[in-house]
Amino acid sequence: MEDRNNKHSLVSIIMPTYNQAEYIKAAIDSVISQSYPTFELIVIDNYSTDTTADIVHAYHDPRIKYLKFNNNGVISVARNHGVKHANGRILAFLDSDDIWLPEFLNMQTKLLNDNVALVSSSFEPIGNKAICRHHLNYINENSVKIFDYKDIINANPIMTSSVVLYKTDFDHSGGFDESVNFRFIEDWELWLRLAVKKKVLINGAKLIQYRISAKSDRDLRDVKKSDRVCQLFIDNPLLFSLMAWISASPV
Repeated sequence: MEDRNNKHSLVSIIMPTYNQAEYIKAAIDSVISQSYPTFELIVIDNYSTDTTADIVHAYHDPRIKYLKFNNNGVISVARNHGVKHANGRILAFLDSDDIWLPEFLNMQTKLLNDNVALVSSSFEPIGNKAICRHHLNYINENSVKIFDYKDIINANPIMTSSVVLYKTDFDHSGGFDESVNFRFIEDWELWLRLAVKKKVLINGAKLIQYRISAKSDRDLRDVKKSDRVCQLFIDNPLLFSLMAWISASPV
């Protein structure tokens, strides 16, 4: 059931960036073009050496905050830093080379309520589609599917740039793990912690354009995730036992 307070709630959009001058304008324009009007955009710049700062400052929009912050190459640190500066009741995440469709926030906030950990959506790939992984092809574009921790532990179906959730749930979870051990799976690990307590909804509608780049750690990490998860369980046998117990438990 939709939380009626959502349509009046401020959404804080967290956008980490580094040297994305080629793409960040399209990302910001997609935020400004949202049919949902109540938002703030927090750009966390890891001291870009290109013209990223000039592009952001050119907007002269009071809804846009620009923070320079050294994340030491760990994007979860930047996202957590952005959340600390967020004033919204609802959080959303958008990478600086991705694009939201105009109805993204309006549709996703309507699905969010107190019984839902987060809302995600499917996507349309842009850029180097040749290395794009197949994603959520089994979800009809006109449907919304419920996921729980058992579904998410087997494979990560959640695109970070499509996530909307309540700030209180994010804060209570402790946010993204900032350890370098989680560098390629920090998002997946957070979704698992959230999904233990509440259900996850994934909207089959392709509400974001996800940029694929062979030069991007973000896209190369999909290849590395399985190995990283396996090594994580090897290094942490208690975690493996916990997840095995959760997986075997009734819903």
